[in-house]
Amino acid sequence: MHHKSWSALNQQLSQFLCDTLKGKITYSLTRYHKVHNSYGKASILYQKKVIVNFTWNQGQNQESYLSDQVKENPSLSYRQILDQTSDETLYSENLISENDFLDQVQTFLNQSIDDSIRSTKIIILILAIMDRRVGQRTLANQEILANPLFQNLLVNQVYQLRIHTTLE
Repeated sequence: MHHKSWSALNQQLSQFLCDTLKGKITYSLTRYHKVHNSYGKASILYQKKVIVNFTWNQGQNQESYLSDQVKENPSLSYRQILDQTSDETLYSENLISENDFLDQVQTFLNQSIDDSIRSTKIIILILAIMDRRVGQRTLANQEILANPLFQNLLVNQVYQLRIHTTLE
């Protein structure tokens, strides 16, 4: 997927932050262009402390994991295995790369906030939880909270930050 420049994406993401998290949440992307395949790292930070990193190494591990799954299930293609592997599995196995982060950011920015808050993709859901277009009543909606990803430690941590952080 072709991406806008990181500075443009970062600016858009920052503009969507709810008032209580503005200035507290930052996004980071580092790319090592002189290294084969432009290895890099993406991060979400809260008050300059890393909440989560997504690295090229995690992408390498994802490739290895999916290749092993194809070997165990030879009747399925690599793409079928990837499509069937939940984001929760990839996250719990620490297999979400900076490219996954960028792809999900792009998807988030190009779909409705209603679709984002109901997403089965961890990064998209996190971005939606922090979004100014999502109000407290929506965040308390039992249908929204029924999404199994709200049980994920990272998603729950971001949800707690959103509902318990106040304006200073």
